[in-house]
Amino acid sequence: NCLELADEFAGADMAIIIDAMSSGRPPGTIDRFDAHEAPLPAPRVRSSTHAFGVADAIELARALGWLPPAVTVFGIEGADFDVGEGLSPAVDAAVD
Repeated sequence: NCLELADEFAGADMAIIIDAMSSGRPPGTIDRFDAHEAPLPAPRVRSSTHAFGVADAIELARALGWLPPAVTVFGIEGADFDVGEGLSPAVDAAVD
């Protein structure tokens, strides 16, 4: 959950996060964000099923003073966010 992820940041020197995103771009598109410099673009980084996502955890950690000096987020554009197993072929190829 959001608080657990924010708590993981406390005391860390750096964090690298890889998560799905949804921006309407082709599946498998990868974006890199420096989350320490600025908030993540909210429409791109998906919220979890609990309505809190990576962007929320980062902003919570920032507000609490727990955000590491270096936070890099890699967002991989997803193809299908329905419940199920496995990656689409385009996303699978991008992950490699």
